[in-house]
Amino acid sequence: MRARFLAAVFMVAVAGERLGAQTPVPTTSPSLPSPLVLADTVILSSFALANGATFASGPLTLNHVLIGGLTPSHYRVSRYPDFRDATWLAYAGNAPTWTGNAEQTGPCSSVQTLRFLAHFQVRARKTSASKTTSLTTPATYVQSNVRSDTTCLVISG
Repeated sequence: MRARFLAAVFMVAVAGERLGAQTPVPTTSPSLPSPLVLADTVILSSFALANGATFASGPLTLNHVLIGGLTPSHYRVSRYPDFRDATWLAYAGNAPTWTGNAEQTGPCSSVQTLRFLAHFQVRARKTSASKTTSLTTPATYVQSNVRSDTTCLVISG
């Protein structure tokens, strides 16, 4: 009898630990960071060359959608994923244009077109909470993720 009682107590204790150890249900969406994290970020949620057109001619618009609490100050675009041929340019609007060289990834289905691949990224200046920021203090930037897109560029001539 005592053995059955101890076994029952043990089973209740083990079951209670299992239930207590379960992970609580998340209160935020798993696809987006929490609002506190978003305040100090800039995220490219989408990017499309020439507004997603299958065929385009230059200069190409760099259509994109941003989320996060920071406003971009610069952008860069490159044919290389490591941006070795790109410099940061002043970000002045929601759809800057690009006339640079893109990665030629092969012919498109139409005559006088080439498939181009471009990588895009923005950055935002992170403001300091300190009111004693000096002019010699270097700026701190937060970089977004990188997005890529392709389009068939019409070759004239």
